[in-house]
Amino acid sequence: MDSIQKTSWGQVEWLTEGKNSQAMSIGVVSIDPKVRQEPHIHYENEQFIYILQGDGLDVVDGVSRLIHPGMFYYLPPNITHETVNTGAIPLRHLMVSVSTVFQGAAVPDNQEVLHFSGSFYGAIEAIRSQVLDNATLPVTIFDDMGNLVLQNRKYPHYCLTHCNPLKDTARCPCFERRLQPGTVGGNVGRVCPHGLTVFCMPIVYQDTFLGSLFSGHILLGNGINAEGTGMYDTPIGSMLAIQQWMQNVVRSIISFCTFNALRRDIAQKDALLAQSQSQQQMLETDLQAMRNMVTNLKINHHFLFNTLNAIAGQALEGDRITTYQTIVDLAKMFRYSTATNLQMVPLRSELEYLRTYLHIQELRYGRELTVDFHCEEGAETCLVPFNFLQPIIENAFTHGFINHSGEKRLGIRITKHEQFLRFMVENNGEWIDKTTLQRVRRGMETSSGHGLSLVYAKLQAAYGDRFSIHITSGKTTGTKIRLELPR
Repeated sequence: MDSIQKTSWGQVEWLTEGKNSQAMSIGVVSIDPKVRQEPHIHYENEQFIYILQGDGLDVVDGVSRLIHPGMFYYLPPNITHETVNTGAIPLRHLMVSVSTVFQGAAVPDNQEVLHFSGSFYGAIEAIRSQVLDNATLPVTIFDDMGNLVLQNRKYPHYCLTHCNPLKDTARCPCFERRLQPGTVGGNVGRVCPHGLTVFCMPIVYQDTFLGSLFSGHILLGNGINAEGTGMYDTPIGSMLAIQQWMQNVVRSIISFCTFNALRRDIAQKDALLAQSQSQQQMLETDLQAMRNMVTNLKINHHFLFNTLNAIAGQALEGDRITTYQTIVDLAKMFRYSTATNLQMVPLRSELEYLRTYLHIQELRYGRELTVDFHCEEGAETCLVPFNFLQPIIENAFTHGFINHSGEKRLGIRITKHEQFLRFMVENNGEWIDKTTLQRVRRGMETSSGHGLSLVYAKLQAAYGDRFSIHITSGKTTGTKIRLELPR
């Protein structure tokens, strides 16, 4: 339905008017003879102009050009425009106005805006440079308590001379700060005492009132004489473009609030996941510590049983001094094995522990036992698993020498290599046949419970599969155990 909008310089006959869902307006603009249309800004809309009759002067951002019938041209959005009718008849042109408001600010990936105390303030900062700072409209935003959050300096000179909202927004009648959510459903337009129309839009996120957006400050056929105001009667199309622009600003703020809520939710879930993983790691560490403790108890059980048997034999033979010294060494060893609850220790500590054990065996076997012990210089500072070496040496006494008569020779050699430590343990005791040796190897890797399997479990817990134990045995070569640990 056609409508006519009267102005101080002429009129606009609207052939169609853009609504909220229709951003295009078409009208015939008539400027009276010898009249100047006041300078105005094409707020967020672009125009196509076709001159129907009359002659005049068109001024775009201060650049002038003559216009005449049949001429057509394009006017980009947000420019300052004015037209002067220099002829004796009305200057008429067809105007097609199309809204070009932005479709919503993209959610920023700039993490600097995320440290703000609230999503609302973070949202304002997020869209400030992209939208608000470049706006040609006056923009004023208050929070839910009526505190000024953002204000640009795009107010028309008419506003500044009457109220000057830049100086004190509280004294400006345009702002009713405590707008409540009950007004949601569209733009609320108010006419200030000086005749300007100001639009106010509430900002509501998930039924929570965050604040208010004010913009507009335009003449809209309010009975005010535009002459002398420096303003002009704003066309309906421009008014609709302003309202749609405000809706998109609010939509961008809400989108950021939604994004920020999702980000916080993901951060909380990540924190819970990290906490759960930390607790799981602590449980696994505690479980491994318990396994090490059980392994040490089993190792100590084997050692204690064998050593007490040796002490009992010495006591039956009546050797009091040897028995006493063996008990002292035994107590010394147990102080180390029970007082130390570390997973990794310097090799030096393990060797002191081993030497005490060998002293017990030397007291037991006397001159029958020969120990050849060598540790390469610098190896003693390397870290090794606690209580791993003595059970390997003990294995030679409990299996190799138990039924072996004559001289008993034990060789221990420790060498340091670039990537690993190598331990060579040799004895000339009872040799192991091929079938038994295969059973020993299988039992060692399947936690059978004997001494070597306990050592294997301890090394596996410390190194995974980054270690090796190799056992060989022969009638003339004796039994050899080669152990390599990563450095």
